[in-house]
Amino acid sequence: MKLRQHLLTWILLGGAVLISGCAAPPSMLNLNTGYHDYRASDYVAASGVANQFIRQNPGSAALDEAYYLRAISREARGNLTRSAADYHQAIALSHRPDLLGKSYKALGDMAFVKGDYATAATDYLHSLHLDPAAAPDPLMLFRVATALQNTGHWNQARTYYAQLAGGFPHSPLAAVAMSRMALTHFAIQYGAYIYSQSAWTEANALKNQGIAAMVLMQVSQGRRLFVVQSGHYRTYADALAARQRIAVTNPQAIVSP
Repeated sequence: MKLRQHLLTWILLGGAVLISGCAAPPSMLNLNTGYHDYRASDYVAASGVANQFIRQNPGSAALDEAYYLRAISREARGNLTRSAADYHQAIALSHRPDLLGKSYKALGDMAFVKGDYATAATDYLHSLHLDPAAAPDPLMLFRVATALQNTGHWNQARTYYAQLAGGFPHSPLAAVAMSRMALTHFAIQYGAYIYSQSAWTEANALKNQGIAAMVLMQVSQGRRLFVVQSGHYRTYADALAARQRIAVTNPQAIVSP
């Protein structure tokens, strides 16, 4: 009887060892705690967990995950410079497609918001290519297309606008994508009028200033409009510079699209 009890105890203990052997390593449990803090919006605590992990586990295979956790925590607190540095560190250490894709997407978002469209386009394309299994969302597709368009890559931008319009037809961004797919350049827009006579009056006034204005008919939300424009610019930066040169005499002018 005692032998059977000892044997049963040994089996139970052995089972416990086996079960514990299948559990997540302590280091990952620490990071999971940090992610729990992050989901609870306790970004200071989440960043602290990542800091401790990075300090105590310099050779860990999960170091890329720790830098990513610290990056998203710092980004949530508005510390974008240090967050970007952590994303870059995670990228340098990682071989995981999902983590690489998420890190590059975050960097692309930061660059896009700052108006650094060349960097945004590069980072977004890295994200899409490195993690093809991840389904891009409508906003990301719109931003990568817009970043490409803004830097003069009109044909490449058209591919992603088409992917947005075809893959997410009910998204509010789909209509914008459709309207931009046929465009080939930026222009300066001075006004949009219901009546063609008003548009031509504006265009002639601009011609008197030495601006080669033209009138185009466009349909917007089911309405026919007569749009007064000038110029033909490959990049958004070129169009913006042209707009700034005429801003004093024509403060109503905007870059289109």
